[in-house]
Amino acid sequence: MKKVNNIKKIMNKYKGLITDASSEISITELANIQANTPVKTGNLRRSISTEIEGEGSETKIVWGSNLIYAPKIEFENTSYLRQTLRDNKNEIIEILRKHLKKIEE
Repeated sequence: MKKVNNIKKIMNKYKGLITDASSEISITELANIQANTPVKTGNLRRSISTEIEGEGSETKIVWGSNLIYAPKIEFENTSYLRQTLRDNKNEIIEILRKHLKKIEE
């Protein structure tokens, strides 16, 4: 077992790695969600945005649209947002792994 002398340094590094991973996931999945969004006028696709809230283990990534009809498309028609995230679950996990491996460096 490895002895840890500087837990604060490691925790700060962990928070930074989570921030980096969250940014990559946020941008990557935003592009994937937009690519899978049904298009009639293109307004819905252009309105989708992402936001990262919190830090470290409390980090949350939110994707969505402020258009009034976005929930109708998502929940009554074709799920473009939830389905994209389900389909890309492994991609998201790999991005997390890639970044968290750096904690050992």
